[in-house]
Amino acid sequence: MANRPVIVSACRTPITDAYRGSLAPVGVRDLAAHVVVEAIARAGVAATEVDDVVLGEVLQGGGCIARYAAIAAGLPDDTPGLGLNRQCATGLTAVATAAANIAAGMDRVVVAGGAENMTQSPITYAKATYPYGIPEQMISPSHPDRPDAPNLNMMITVGENTAREVGISRERSDEWAYHSHRKAIDAIDAGRFDDEIVPVEVP
Repeated sequence: MANRPVIVSACRTPITDAYRGSLAPVGVRDLAAHVVVEAIARAGVAATEVDDVVLGEVLQGGGCIARYAAIAAGLPDDTPGLGLNRQCATGLTAVATAAANIAAGMDRVVVAGGAENMTQSPITYAKATYPYGIPEQMISPSHPDRPDAPNLNMMITVGENTAREVGISRERSDEWAYHSHRKAIDAIDAGRFDDEIVPVEVP
């Protein structure tokens, strides 16, 4: 019989602009580590009880964000990390992966979520065959912003296709977006997110 996964705590960084917002100076590793620490504290478990850290990051520029965040959060050195990249719903996929591992009996306590710093997200280039300093024109084949990337503007493409299939006009879409943002602003002003937001000190 499968184990029943349960979410015992949930928190996030403050909501801000995606590009050059108030959290822009804070790297994605540190943003993630800050929330990992708080999520573990709210769950009332010891860092040594965490079996795995699963984090989604779309615009990756190096090693495994989950592993880096786990170490930066002060988890034991032998705590593994799994970094995921699904465009989009990466964070949700991380939570689903953690739940599946718990259900299968592979893990008991997992920290899962998503992390991103859109301002600091890297643009990667092919390895130069000559000293750096000469402009390198070739973007990495796996970078999501390449003109021939299979997922280029994926959200826009999916949105347009969905609107066409179910008959959603641009006017209805804009009205929905406006009301969605208006509700978010009203909820923030009313303090409805206060309990889940973890303040971040910005350098």
